[in-house]
Amino acid sequence: MATLLLDSCVLVKWFTDESDSDRALEILAQSLDGRLMLAYANLSLFEFANALLFKRQFTADEITEALAALQ
Repeated sequence: MATLLLDSCVLVKWFTDESDSDRALEILAQSLDGRLMLAYANLSLFEFANALLFKRQFTADEITEALAALQ
């Protein structure tokens, strides 16, 4: 099985509707189906939370829940 190292922008696209979110969601679907292994650097979680915070679409609790969903 192939492993894909994700950038934090892919993680953000799973939780937002923006350009290429559909492609990011397809990557997630392939992982959930067992066709692809996903990995990300620990720093990506900080970048992800920071991006959600600055989008101002999410509360602190929602960001915490999103972080929990990724782990």
